[in-house]
Amino acid sequence: SDKKKILLIHHKAYDVWQQPGGHWEESESDPLKAARREGEEETGLKLGKNIPLDPKQPLIPFDIDSHPVPARPNKDEPAHYHHGFRYIFLAEDVKPSHQIEEVLAAGWFKLDDSRTDRIQKVIKKMQAAGILLQ
Repeated sequence: SDKKKILLIHHKAYDVWQQPGGHWEESESDPLKAARREGEEETGLKLGKNIPLDPKQPLIPFDIDSHPVPARPNKDEPAHYHHGFRYIFLAEDVKPSHQIEEVLAAGWFKLDDSRTDRIQKVIKKMQAAGILLQ
């Protein structure tokens, strides 16, 4: 991989480009495994190596993003805060497909693409750690 692009999905419910991800299942106890499962489900890619913030503690997320989520009455979901644990994975292949239930599209984007505006904080953090190249 060239480490100069980032994989994003176009989320159907919120109509925004964002990193792949989702919710832990009740049966899961490992947030890293849950992140890998969700990423693979939403993108159709096989995810490879995880790059932790601290190699001695791989379960600690690379970043945590907390943001408000509007109510979704059709899902009986009130407005709430979402706390996203961000993990970094290298992709083992480069041709994403996407999960049609929740995702409109999946694709690779240059780091300065307008669709990456929402995640510039984590992109800069990844560049500072040498994970993404300018």
